[in-house]
Amino acid sequence: MSRPEKVEFCVVGAGFSGLRVAEALRQQGSDYVVLDKGRSPGGRAATRRISEARVDHGIPWLTRTSGLSDELIDRLREADLIERIFVGGTVGDAWSCPDGINSVTKHLASSLNVRFSERVEWVEPPSGRGGRATLRISDADGRTSTLEARHTIITAPVPQAIEMAPFLGGQLGGVEPGEIYEKAVLGLARLQHSGEIPDQALFENPADGIESVIVESVKFPDRPPSVTIRCDPETSDRLFDEDDEVAWQWMAERVAGLPFLTTEPEERQVKRWRYSKPARPVKAPFVTLGFPDKSGTATISACGDSFETGAETGLEAALGSAQALLDRDPWS
Repeated sequence: MSRPEKVEFCVVGAGFSGLRVAEALRQQGSDYVVLDKGRSPGGRAATRRISEARVDHGIPWLTRTSGLSDELIDRLREADLIERIFVGGTVGDAWSCPDGINSVTKHLASSLNVRFSERVEWVEPPSGRGGRATLRISDADGRTSTLEARHTIITAPVPQAIEMAPFLGGQLGGVEPGEIYEKAVLGLARLQHSGEIPDQALFENPADGIESVIVESVKFPDRPPSVTIRCDPETSDRLFDEDDEVAWQWMAERVAGLPFLTTEPEERQVKRWRYSKPARPVKAPFVTLGFPDKSGTATISACGDSFETGAETGLEAALGSAQALLDRDPWS
């Protein structure tokens, strides 16, 4: 049996939190690796296709809400990856990604040591002898391997973090993992024509049970017209286990009054997110457990948008939680 790979830092998850932590480790010259179960970076922030149309999930656009988002927007502007759009509603102006949010996360990951299609199944705390956590990993072909890390940073949603590292459960301050996130049911539609497509991207609470309609075509003007319909949390919880046709018809009946949704779409999809927006985030910006031994202290930490940072957006929460952990520097 081959010996396990050893690194000083292992970051679990290549979403915005994981990428921010990894960038800091790279700049410090640290020995690190990022493992992600997906085939590309971004986590729940992804660009989906409906034939030739495009929709962004998780993060539809970027807004300037603090120094962290300002820094990210300026960096992406320099790389010519985003452009200003009018969102409308309570958002106003924002920055969108003409090639999809995937292009942003791929850019951020391009200079980092990220390995994709590697799922962390289990994290075993340091035993006290070796001073390293042991991570059990499976790849897309079902092969398994192990990796030992002096410092492990888990950036997956807390419910998933608890599945791979149950000993973190005691750090949640009384919040049950299943209560942290709201579910979301969404309808994605490629429209028949573009004659009635409005200039603004966001329509908030257009009907009972509908949280928002996002006109994706404002972000992707060179693609066929498309929209995302998002149910509110209560409705999403009720429709979550219904079949696609039932869920779609419920949404379609309620948004039919919008002028650009009066005809049957060319193509439609129903998507379900079990981990959407945090409803009851952990009352701390991150958690860390220390495992001292004769050579120092190994650590296992968790950060991400599951944690409370006072941020206005999910992206800002993800960046803020990662930055709070970096500022604390528990591994020094």
